[in-house]
Amino acid sequence: MKKLLGKKLMILVVACFLSTSLVLAYDLYESEPNNTLDTASSLYLKEPGTGTWKKGYITSKDPSVDFYRFYYDRSKHGYSINVMLEDIPWGCDYDLAVLNQYGQVIDKSESTSFREEINLKNMSSGTYYIKVYSYRGTSPLAYMISVGSS
Repeated sequence: MKKLLGKKLMILVVACFLSTSLVLAYDLYESEPNNTLDTASSLYLKEPGTGTWKKGYITSKDPSVDFYRFYYDRSKHGYSINVMLEDIPWGCDYDLAVLNQYGQVIDKSESTSFREEINLKNMSSGTYYIKVYSYRGTSPLAYMISVGSS
């Protein structure tokens, strides 16, 4: 009886680990299609001082743009938002913009480096969008997008 119970417990632990791993791996990447505001992948803000990230792709098979959505609550998430685009593939120039709920650009970063960053302060609570777009090039390699509050 003890041996049988031990095997069942081990199977349950392994099953929980595998299902959690699959959920975490699934949530690490953008959800395609995310080429419009209506199909934007979700990013979730947590308490101030922490952030969340996803990996995304701009390939030759996609339109050269990806959208992400997040909800900001000033009373819960703090005073400012930081959006970063990192790990831009070699040979590509991707840019970054933050848009309000109506799709209007609030701020953008268009450098030629492998990293783009936008810091926003005094924002109103609400839904915001992040736009990652290619100025030049596409790649099968992933970039990383992150959003955090402080």
